[in-house]
Amino acid sequence: MEINELSSLKDFDFVITIYIFSQPGKSLTQISGVFFPVLKRFMKDKTTAEITEDYYDSKDANNFYQNIWSPDYTHVGTYKDEEVSIEEASLAMIKRMVRLIPKIKKSTKLLDLGSGYGGTARFIAKTYECSITCVNISEAQNKINNKLNKEAGLDEKITVVKANFEELPFQRDSFDLVWSQDAFLHSDHKDLIFREVSRVIKNEGRFIFTDFIKNEDSSPESLEPILQRLQLNDLGTFKQYDRLARNEDMAKVYNKDMPDMMIIHYSKVLEKLKADYKSITKKVSKKYIDDMMEGLQNWIDGAEAGHISWALFQYQKKKVWI
Repeated sequence: MEINELSSLKDFDFVITIYIFSQPGKSLTQISGVFFPVLKRFMKDKTTAEITEDYYDSKDANNFYQNIWSPDYTHVGTYKDEEVSIEEASLAMIKRMVRLIPKIKKSTKLLDLGSGYGGTARFIAKTYECSITCVNISEAQNKINNKLNKEAGLDEKITVVKANFEELPFQRDSFDLVWSQDAFLHSDHKDLIFREVSRVIKNEGRFIFTDFIKNEDSSPESLEPILQRLQLNDLGTFKQYDRLARNEDMAKVYNKDMPDMMIIHYSKVLEKLKADYKSITKKVSKKYIDDMMEGLQNWIDGAEAGHISWALFQYQKKKVWI
């Protein structure tokens, strides 16, 4: 069991006792640096899921993402050069992910975890005419997603479900493909995500996603200002995701580290906020925008310093005979 995967105070008490006795040379400061971020998680009044729901349901967040970031996409894009727009880069990333998986057919059943406003689902449903289920914890985003799906004539192809991707309300072997973009950072229990994906995906189905990750050697101090923007407790790592996949009978197909794409994307958003600050703060509160600008800069600095990154992952469910 990894320290960041502890799910109860009872587990925490047991592990810290073992750790102290097995590390006699460690000072109290060193021990605190390892365990305090985890203990802080248990001390929160709200769960990470509740914090995420409150954040994305807020008026400021919806005004920001709909009017400033993108009306369809809230994920990082991929850039040929810095002249590419945020919208173009976001769509290019979806197309890139599609090229990496087996051909999507009309019969494909796709599950989009942390679907936001549904831009990805609408593009795929319109292009490939397949069935898509969007899972998202924000009711405000889900309402907009349903509205845009209906306007696009895709409401019969796309189903929107309010749920937590740590506990999916679907039967075993329900989907051919599970997809996600920049959502799993909001989970403190990434083992549950992989367990649920393995349960609902069919044998030999693909699991493809992007997420923000940390360097294995990143210190709690270097991550603190980065995690603060979205009230996060920690980030995943390449090794962690590979291990969780193996634990759930999924084989690695493809991993790609792309910190430069995150730096470009967030720099573009930050530049837009600075250039249009006066008009933007008429739609979104000044505090929200100021906090966002500070947070984006912290993430850019963190990526440039090598503390964090943004990456693409793909795994395949092994054929399991029951």
